[in-house]
Amino acid sequence: MSGSVYHGRVEGCAEQMLCDECGAWRFVPRNLEATLKAKDQFFCKDVSDLACAEPSHAYDKDIRSKHKAKPQKSCITLYLGMLPDCWRKKLKPVLEDQRDLIYTIDDMYRQRTTQYSIFPPKMFIFNCFKKTPLEDAKVILIGQDPYYNRGEANGLAFSVDEHMSIPDSLSNMFALLGKDVPEANVGIYTTNGDLTKWAQRGVLLLNSALTVKSGDPGSHSDMWRIFTKEVIKIICKFRKKQGIVFIALGKNAQEHIKDIDTTVHRVITASHPSSRARFSGAEPFAASNIFSKTNEALKELKLEPIDWSL
Repeated sequence: MSGSVYHGRVEGCAEQMLCDECGAWRFVPRNLEATLKAKDQFFCKDVSDLACAEPSHAYDKDIRSKHKAKPQKSCITLYLGMLPDCWRKKLKPVLEDQRDLIYTIDDMYRQRTTQYSIFPPKMFIFNCFKKTPLEDAKVILIGQDPYYNRGEANGLAFSVDEHMSIPDSLSNMFALLGKDVPEANVGIYTTNGDLTKWAQRGVLLLNSALTVKSGDPGSHSDMWRIFTKEVIKIICKFRKKQGIVFIALGKNAQEHIKDIDTTVHRVITASHPSSRARFSGAEPFAASNIFSKTNEALKELKLEPIDWSL
């Protein structure tokens, strides 16, 4: 095939094709793959809301040198700007190393065909880091990926905005909390699913994947795997003297805590709180008492217990 060049796939996301005008490698939606590959040439403008002036993660130098328009500033700068100072310094090399991931995500947020089917909204993608500064984090609650229904995901694992209905997973968490730590006054009748107060008290509500495709749970899990592992390494290194408590719910979350030094840190695991998984596995969530266990672990580390009330 002359003109457009098929360069490969970012797992769980998109195809890459080479623009014959500006030399940019572009991540394009899979639903356009067959149409675009059938053409003799590919141009950025073939994809809705893309243009040759948009930045790209890589260029063909020969084609690029003949193109007059200069690319805009790298979108990595934009995403770094979404992070608070404490996290920005630590995550900058990670984001730069994972530039393909960031450009892929940014392409999906920009394009008309995908921008309304990726959750959470772009402004909330790093919300967990905004709500819990690195120096304040003492518990890392790791989930799977954001809620995949419109309006639910807000960038904090398991959390929804106050006006939203409580998803099943969060309802099951509240049911356990009501039995495990009754003094928190949270239970199955709790109607406010906003977990911001937990985040502000030192619970980093971190999903294994920070984005998800609408209606398709786990769709971006592979894309974020390296990023999330690096985040956990940064946290462990930062807290290597005093330790920190990890709560990993479900298999995806537990993959990220396999190498944690449990002589320094504490690890609490259970099945995912979703309705289909909460009674399953060797450590069923419904009987896990993760909230009281977390506070016991914090006391072992000579840290203040978490106030789980909302």
